[in-house]
Amino acid sequence: MAPLKIASGCDRRCAFCAIPSFRGAFTSRRPAELLTEARWLAEQGVRELVLVSENSTSYGKDLGDPALLAKLLPELAAIEGIVRVRASYLQPAELRPELVEVICNTPGVAAYLDLSFQHASEPLLRRMRRFGSRERFLELLATARAMAPELGRVRT
Repeated sequence: MAPLKIASGCDRRCAFCAIPSFRGAFTSRRPAELLTEARWLAEQGVRELVLVSENSTSYGKDLGDPALLAKLLPELAAIEGIVRVRASYLQPAELRPELVEVICNTPGVAAYLDLSFQHASEPLLRRMRRFGSRERFLELLATARAMAPELGRVRT
């Protein structure tokens, strides 16, 4: 298993977080660069890739394609030698339906949502400068469970 850093920094300005002040603005790595690194990792014996960044759901926004992670995941999973790709650090308020569908239904992509729920209270979320709501989060989970009832469980 190896981490694959897909981006650095963060454009969100959550009240409790200092990441933007020391990591800078969110910057996605280009898909071609990531695929090259992933192939190299597979050649070194890596079988599982864990995609990391400060906010993986923002991947591709700065490249002009906010759906880029949903496109990248199947390409990474198709690399010879890679048996599983896991996306981490997903923001629930930014999670798009097409990404949930890819995570839940793509062979080789772990049906696992690494979501950073800080709270479900809307007033508290607003004070934290976060988005979403209890209802929206429950709807997101219900949608994901409907697509993949075994979500979060290891597939063999």
